Amino acid sequence: MKQDITALIDNEKQAGILNAASVYIKEFSTDNWTSINPGESFLPGSLFKLPVLMTILKMSETDPSLMSRKITYQPQGVVDIKQTYVTKSLKPGQSYTVKELLTYMIAYSDNSATQLLNRQINPEVLIRIFSDLGLNPPKPNAADYMAYTITTRDYSIFMAALYNAAYLTIPNSEFATSLMAQCNFKDGLLKGLPADVKVAHKFGEAGTAQIHELHETGIVYFNNSAYLITVMTKGPDLKKLAETISEISKITYARMKQNA
Repeated sequence: MKQDITALIDNEKQAGILNAASVYIKEFSTDNWTSINPGESFLPGSLFKLPVLMTILKMSETDPSLMSRKITYQPQGVVDIKQTYVTKSLKPGQSYTVKELLTYMIAYSDNSATQLLNRQINPEVLIRIFSDLGLNPPKPNAADYMAYTITTRDYSIFMAALYNAAYLTIPNSEFATSLMAQCNFKDGLLKGLPADVKVAHKFGEAGTAQIHELHETGIVYFNNSAYLITVMTKGPDLKKLAETISEISKITYARMKQNA
């Protein structure tokens, strides 16, 4: 599997589709894992929404009322961050609970919902999550969050912690993965999988107008087990990066199914 994926990445680098790519795959039932180009680091983009989600859920464990707190969306106080893949957005003047905002942030990757939630989080809790999971934490301000970089293997620690309910409570871990199962980005990991395979996943965009970054992480459930896959890519064409993620997902699933 590693050889097949490495060959795909090398070919697409030669074709000018990729500037860089990294992959991390872990099979939960055996604890086996593999990593391709593990030294590459990337801007997480919307993947940073997962630590925000975990921060809110961690805070709710000591303050359950947080999830039902209502916040009114006023566009005037929100920075418009352009995004290619967007499907559902908050409506101006409408009030949402924190729990509803979490759905918009994870399932629809809505940036406005994220900004409203960022105002509710305790930065110390966010930083402590990184530290507790053995990761280098970002500095506590928005500009530093935007410049923060991470590897596929390090990012996968968040996903493994949710799958194993190793950091949040079991109900909160299950709630987090249920939100990711609603993620409606279909052009990456899901496109390389059969339609009936269940996946809890999150994607992220970053980069510049010239060099895009597109990433996706997911827990793929099949055969009474699951595997984790995180793919991070960098290149000139966002749609082609999505196709690359899809091809890597397809190769991984075929090999996992063969081994099973």
